[in-house]
Amino acid sequence: MRDGLIASHRFLVSVGGAEIGFRSISGIKLAAAFEPLQVGGRNDSPVMLPVPVKEAGKLTMERGVSTGAALSSFSPGKKIADAMQIDIRDEEGNLGVSYRVTNPVVESIELSKLDALDAAVLIETFSVLHSGIALSKP
Repeated sequence: MRDGLIASHRFLVSVGGAEIGFRSISGIKLAAAFEPLQVGGRNDSPVMLPVPVKEAGKLTMERGVSTGAALSSFSPGKKIADAMQIDIRDEEGNLGVSYRVTNPVVESIELSKLDALDAAVLIETFSVLHSGIALSKP
């Protein structure tokens, strides 16, 4: 750790008891939805009323494709599990923070460009819709 800060490059995703490594994950966001409500007698600002979230959250994960691909059994539209766990570790490998992703469903799986003149690793972009992310106590 750097002065108590966690580096962003040590993380692991657990899905249905299997641990899967990814190159990157984006879209980890804890959010709530509100609707402004004008209340009589209070003209200085609206009252913010919490409302149910209307859109699913989305995670985008990237990983190198291997011959024994762990995600090969997943397909778009398929629910992965009841929950996914994203564990972020410090530089000593100790659990720093953990997030629980509820009701993850595969939105899409996309491969990087195939190029006969390029020897780069084939990258799989894996998009998952979910009903929420919560900070999980380690």
